Amino acid sequence: MLKSILALQLAQAFGRALFFVFSIWHINRALGVEAKGVWTALFSLFGILLVCSNMGFEIWLSRAAAAGSVSRGQARRFLFLAKSGWWLLSLAFGAYWAWRSGWSAALALPFGLALVFDGVGVAEQAVFEGKKRTAAMAGMSFMKSGAFALAALAIGVLYPATPLSFFAWLFAAVLLARAALGWRCWRLLPEQAAPLTSDSWRQVAAMGAYTVVTVLYFKVDAVMLSDMAGDRVTGNYGNAYDFVEGALFFSGAAGAVLFPRLVTAGEKGRGPLFDLMFKFVLLAGAAGAAALWLAGPTVGAWLAGAEFAGAEPPLAILALGLPFMFANGVLSRWLFALGREGFALRTAALLALFNIIGNWLLIPEYGAEGAAFMTLATEGVLFFAWTLMGRRSPQLLLFWLALSAALLAVGYTALYLEQVWISVVLAALLLGWPLALYARRVERAR
Repeated sequence: MLKSILALQLAQAFGRALFFVFSIWHINRALGVEAKGVWTALFSLFGILLVCSNMGFEIWLSRAAAAGSVSRGQARRFLFLAKSGWWLLSLAFGAYWAWRSGWSAALALPFGLALVFDGVGVAEQAVFEGKKRTAAMAGMSFMKSGAFALAALAIGVLYPATPLSFFAWLFAAVLLARAALGWRCWRLLPEQAAPLTSDSWRQVAAMGAYTVVTVLYFKVDAVMLSDMAGDRVTGNYGNAYDFVEGALFFSGAAGAVLFPRLVTAGEKGRGPLFDLMFKFVLLAGAAGAAALWLAGPTVGAWLAGAEFAGAEPPLAILALGLPFMFANGVLSRWLFALGREGFALRTAALLALFNIIGNWLLIPEYGAEGAAFMTLATEGVLFFAWTLMGRRSPQLLLFWLALSAALLAVGYTALYLEQVWISVVLAALLLGWPLALYARRVERAR
């Protein structure tokens, strides 16, 4: 199982690294932090509308593909007929927000086309996930970020003054090519399956509502920052969040590999398998937080130059939330595998409201740091709710407490005492060594 996770993570990490370099290095250095703010706000709005238009279909489709309970005809009809209304609503709202924000049509229109193309690609990737086709999943994941970034970097190096609108059109073209290459996924589904019941539609609706509210607290902060604090503050937050978002692909890869196994696992094997993966990703998140504290500012300054200075405070706060984000990524898969999407929806909806209100209160006074704190607080509360009431495992919380003590020791020596080498040794002993042990256990798991 570890090999599948690492294969998917390698493709995602390589693609994200290229996108990261383009977003941090080229946009900041060639176009300025204000342009970075516009790019961050556009991508955040794109992420929100993508989830609104998909309405959880990809999660349901992955589970149905793993169980063999959906035919290719049913999946296609849902994708191109039932979802068309959500696409139109999302496009209409995106057009309104682009007009309200003063973005040009040349910049906003390609993101509207990308919304449709990516919706198809996300559904195709869900089929590959449900059928455990790791290589195909990796290729689809790399296409979205890596292929675009490769082309964008080449153009940016040759023509540094290339406007943002050109890169927006390039992004749409890459997503169209990705959807075309992934079309073969439908052959993996059976030609015939039992008719979809009202319960199937209820599950899709619950998953859709869940994905909408969760993307709000993932993406709405950048949109609110753009509206309430300006492009420069949004650019600072975007520079910090790029580090965190890149790291989150590991949790996504772990969840994608784990999910079909949870769906098909027996009652006795499901819990131990999940607990093992939970501890593994929690350790990986803590190691990632330590790496961001120790190396994030240096890497950011090397890529973006002086423009990165304003991103360091929010980066330190966001890094602390990385273990919560990693764990929540697999906790959601646990809930969906058990059919508890209703519980996931209720908790996520309350916390999305909590996040929006908190951002509204904190952003005017604290800017990017306020948005980063609300992300940390939201992920932390969700972690405790899902671990205690979703997995119902106080033992996993005890594991988190021990891990938190180790992470705080690393953070204290790195950020407060500024003893980098001591922090590196502590991170290797307290986080790296246990992570290696759990990685071996995950590799032996089936």
